[in-house]
Amino acid sequence: MTLTINLAPEMERKLQARASANGQAVAEFVVQTLEEKLGGQPTADELLAPFRRQVEQSGLTDEELDAFFEEVREEVWPRPRRPDATYTSNQPRTVLSERSHGWRSL
Repeated sequence: MTLTINLAPEMERKLQARASANGQAVAEFVVQTLEEKLGGQPTADELLAPFRRQVEQSGLTDEELDAFFEEVREEVWPRPRRPDATYTSNQPRTVLSERSHGWRSL
C-alpha cells in the first residue's frame, strides 16, 4: 500500500530527526512506528475507552463516581479495625504496613 500524508513543516522536521536518531530512513521509521502502534499492546486510553463511554452515558457526576468507587473499595478492602475500639474519623488508626511489615499510625 502506498500512502501520501501531508505533514506540517514542524512535524516533518520531528519525523526526520527521530528517524535519523534511530539510524533509519524516514519510510522505514514510519513503518516500524505503525507496526509498533498497531500490533502492540493497547494503551490505557484504548482499554478505558468503553468504560469512559459507559460512565458518560450513565450521567454520573465525578462526585457520584468517586463515592461509588469508595463504597466498593470499602467492601473489598475494609480498613482494619480493632474489635475492642471505637474510632472516629479524627482518631489515628494503627495498621500493619505492607511495606515495612511493622505497625504504624495513620
